[in-house]
Amino acid sequence: MQAEVWPTSGFLAQVNRRHRLARAKAVLWKLIRDGWTCPECGGHVPMTRRADAVYCREACRKRAKRKRQALGVNLQPSKALWP
Repeated sequence: MQAEVWPTSGFLAQVNRRHRLARAKAVLWKLIRDGWTCPECGGHVPMTRRADAVYCREACRKRAKRKRQALGVNLQPSKALWP
């Protein structure tokens, strides 16, 4: 895996470098751990996706959401529970 780092001088150089290296580490960790596969279809998540992406494409994300809704699983807290 290779991370491009640019610009080479100034304050933004450090921020850009840190961000790109952090993304490279996150993607590499996911690839080592489980091959970075989509839990919905089992396909590989493309390297062009964000480092925190779970699904390989929007269709898989939406399909998983519909399945959760059909089962009645609500992962977000209800407003009625909060004072």
